[in-house]
Amino acid sequence: MPSLAQTLAAANPSDATLVYHVTLMLMAIMALFVICKLPRAIALFGTSEWSSGHILRYVPYKPTSHRRRRVVQAVHAAYPPPSPIKEADSSDSHTYIDHAPKLAYVQRIDEKGQDVKSRYPTHVAATMKPLRPILTPLRARISPGFSVCQLLMLAVYFYALIYATFYKSNVFTDESRTGWIAVAQLPLVFAFAQKNNILGSILGYGYERLNFLHRFVGRCIVLAANIHSFHFFYSWSLAGTFAANLRRTPVRWGIIALICLDMIYFFSVEFVRNKSYNFFLSTHILGFIIVWPATYYHKPSTLPYILAAVGLYLLDHLFRLVKTRVTTAFIKPIPELDATKIVVPKVNAGWRAGQHIRLRVLAPASGPQGMGWLKTLESHPFTIASVSQTSEDDGDGMVLIVKRAGGWTRRLYELAKLGLPPQTVTPPVRSATVTSQRSRASPPSPIYPPPVTPTSAVPNSATPFNGRGLRVSKRRSPAEAEAAVPESPGKAVKVILEGPYGGPGHTIFTSFSTCVLVVGGSGITFGLSVLSDIVAKELACESALRHVELVWSTPDASALLPLLPQFKRMLENVQYMGGGMTLRISIFYTRAQTGRVRVSDEVEKQFPGGLSCAPGRPKVGKVLEGAISRAVALSPSALGKPGAEKGKDDAGMRGMIVGVCGPVSLADEVAAAVGTIEPLRRDQVGGVELHEE
Repeated sequence: MPSLAQTLAAANPSDATLVYHVTLMLMAIMALFVICKLPRAIALFGTSEWSSGHILRYVPYKPTSHRRRRVVQAVHAAYPPPSPIKEADSSDSHTYIDHAPKLAYVQRIDEKGQDVKSRYPTHVAATMKPLRPILTPLRARISPGFSVCQLLMLAVYFYALIYATFYKSNVFTDESRTGWIAVAQLPLVFAFAQKNNILGSILGYGYERLNFLHRFVGRCIVLAANIHSFHFFYSWSLAGTFAANLRRTPVRWGIIALICLDMIYFFSVEFVRNKSYNFFLSTHILGFIIVWPATYYHKPSTLPYILAAVGLYLLDHLFRLVKTRVTTAFIKPIPELDATKIVVPKVNAGWRAGQHIRLRVLAPASGPQGMGWLKTLESHPFTIASVSQTSEDDGDGMVLIVKRAGGWTRRLYELAKLGLPPQTVTPPVRSATVTSQRSRASPPSPIYPPPVTPTSAVPNSATPFNGRGLRVSKRRSPAEAEAAVPESPGKAVKVILEGPYGGPGHTIFTSFSTCVLVVGGSGITFGLSVLSDIVAKELACESALRHVELVWSTPDASALLPLLPQFKRMLENVQYMGGGMTLRISIFYTRAQTGRVRVSDEVEKQFPGGLSCAPGRPKVGKVLEGAISRAVALSPSALGKPGAEKGKDDAGMRGMIVGVCGPVSLADEVAAAVGTIEPLRRDQVGGVELHEE
């Protein structure tokens, strides 16, 4: 059986073979990138992260024996409960360490009474230390959301195509070279468009981060195909044989393929995508379904490239089918966030913090009772706001927060209001007033562990905990999990979940020394999931982080109210569970201080230490500088932690990870702020990496 190279050479030894070899060169460059990323991929296998983030599922909560209660903390020296912290003025609102009580020798033990050993994930830096200086210019933005690094990647690719076009060829006389270039890029354009991107999985990038390559390769295909076609049109017109050639079957199929490619291009411009995404998607799918057979009938020797493209497309949809779940969700509006909360109790595991799913709501009824047939067919991406659970947490399962921003999300919000009693349905809050610019320290909830003696002395009635510091109850079936949710207001709807996708890839947030999460608006869903995962792993002694900071920029201060209990719980867990990590949460509201809902002094008194709320926009540069200072200054041994926590000292500085999720302008601002960090400070913390979601 002849090889691919022999088949192409027989069709056109000069053009087909040259383009084939240029394509091999591009694949070799990609393989080089893969080799550079292998160390981080291998490090992922040393943690539980490698098995997560692939298939959504339900994991029954682990049962706990009455005779073997699992306890995560024991205080070996009796101490009284922490006395109430007196209310501090605004100048004290940022003293995070002093707000926590000084616990005496807090140690974590398992259900057998043995010390819980720290299991910090292996840290592999994205760049070697000598190469760190080049990261700053590579991250620089040329246009919103487009960096110098992306430009260089496109330049290398485009140069390869230019070489293939002009090497020993005249574009005005060689009629087939550009045609082969267009066909040879078909597998690449599908490889970069896949939701289940094999190349992206190896490199540690989600499909959304490779989409700029898909768009550029597609434009190059359209350009090459038009040059190829217009060359024939021009020569036929000069010879007066245009009409005669149009009667040839291969030419007709070639024109059909050209029309489809041009249609795909014109209907995929940003204006069309923003105005009618479904129309853009439909023309994309329909166009390429026609391009495949049209290209084959135009030039049968292009079959290897067509089969490669079709194979990638079918493989992607096979994975999509495997990763799709049809289940019941409960939806309810959150007026303060102007968003809809979606709880899926039958899906509680299978994703990593920061990943997203694509959601369809199966409510075809028209009017206020449903989404309508057309909107039922729509699929929208949303970041998962909860952490993947393998033990009982809140029992909610997967949680999504859907910001009301377009027609589909507005219809979902109206549908969610049908599940609430009439008196609970309130209009969305557009703005709010905060009476103080900073938080005040206040007595935290008494979640600290009581003084206990060795584990064997703990009575059977003691509250069971698992290794993450979370309650453990009896095994619950999916039906029981679903039945537990309707106690809260919410409307039950059938949904289709596809995913998970995206996320941190090969980046392990808990392998760094410090983490800063900067989120804007509905990007808080990314911050919540990552922060919840970090806190859970800190309680399980699986985090090397010393300092974590969440910065949330939101238009309305009232958006804090529905999330305040969750923020408070995470801060108190970090402060009173004996971890070697500090946590700081800063909320900035950007709208004028007028509105119907007011965050009063009484509400602010509930703020735990480490939580602050202030008007204006965050100064990202100062936030990053402060995070580096805290990470370098904090020493677990200096905070009175036992030897089990000394691993954070022994490991040295592991670097700082900066995660950003929100508007493109916010991502550009954070990237610029990371670039302004002085080299000395950057090396002091062990390097600074940026993750954009």
